[in-house]
Amino acid sequence: MNNPKNIIYFILIGFYIIFCSCEQTSLEDYKAFEYKMVKVLGLKFVLKNDYGNSQIRIFNDTIVAFTVSNVFNKKTNLVDENHIYSVQSIDKPQNKIEFNNPELRFPSISPIDQFRNGCLYFGRFGKSTVQSLCSDGKLTEYFKQYNDTLFYANKVLLYKNLAVVNSMNGIFLFNLKNQQLLWERKYQKELSPFWSTIIGRRLIFSGRGYVSCLNLDNLIVEWSRKIGLGIYGGFKNGFNATPIEHILNDGNDLVIPTDSACYLFDLITGKTVSKTPWKDIVSKESQYQTYFVENKKLYTSSTNNKNTLLCIDMVTNKKLWTIPYLDFVGIHKNHVLAIIPSQKLFVVINKNTGKIEHKVANPNVSTSNFRFIDGYVLINSLSLYK
Repeated sequence: MNNPKNIIYFILIGFYIIFCSCEQTSLEDYKAFEYKMVKVLGLKFVLKNDYGNSQIRIFNDTIVAFTVSNVFNKKTNLVDENHIYSVQSIDKPQNKIEFNNPELRFPSISPIDQFRNGCLYFGRFGKSTVQSLCSDGKLTEYFKQYNDTLFYANKVLLYKNLAVVNSMNGIFLFNLKNQQLLWERKYQKELSPFWSTIIGRRLIFSGRGYVSCLNLDNLIVEWSRKIGLGIYGGFKNGFNATPIEHILNDGNDLVIPTDSACYLFDLITGKTVSKTPWKDIVSKESQYQTYFVENKKLYTSSTNNKNTLLCIDMVTNKKLWTIPYLDFVGIHKNHVLAIIPSQKLFVVINKNTGKIEHKVANPNVSTSNFRFIDGYVLINSLSLYK
């Protein structure tokens, strides 16, 4: 016990214990974090609920959540994996429906795409069909006869009585009621995902090297433009966390990312409004770029230059302001939200001037305790704000 090596060992252990005890995060830390973020961003409370790590979408006044939970089965001595969907009203949160359907098993589960008349619609990624799950527990499968054609239904978009299905084999348009195939655009060679969105009556979709606009009322392609290959980009649209393979618009401008630049196209004519090269922003190793476009200004973080937060005028391609050692998180009203590389501190910046206004300690050392969800924000997986 008097061995110097042992003494040094126990001293190090003591320092480790002291350090860990100091670094432990308490409930009060999370409460303080929530209080500060609400104050500096001017958030308004909506409701409180334990969402944990659930995948959440909010459609108008309805919260839809999907949760995977592991439960030990005493009869089989095995762990059962439950897939639970819940639907909850924001106006009347006590009105909540939960259902665990045994047929909802991976790989049939994909992101929640659409919610209409009490039913969820989503692509069955593994079985290349589409499912709807209604609040009465009824599960319906669509387009079985096109299983081989669709080949991995990644995403579903609804417009009137039409269903647009993104797949690895192309993009397909169906009559939802009689399940008739009305229009399709297949890939000619290799499989790849389409990016898409519906704006008004227009379906905007981007595939291998082009972006096109389809009028959903008459099924006529209004315009098509050749561009470079798409990159994997994560958008932060105000309070919206928009998934990959989704195209956003900045007013009448479409935001189209490619492997070489971020384009703005006119929604009506398809003409190029501006082109901002990624050359000095995105490193060659980066496959995921988080950014947001508002009023023809690009907000993002450079992965080429020490995680520098920056704002670029997309018309002139001039940097309006920069702040080193910050990663872009999102935008709320007149504020840009960023985080330091260690993720221990959130930073709130004035969107117009680029000046730092507030710094808030992050108790979770990740961004999971501050989530953008379809026009709302979820703090600590418990409190929903707008």
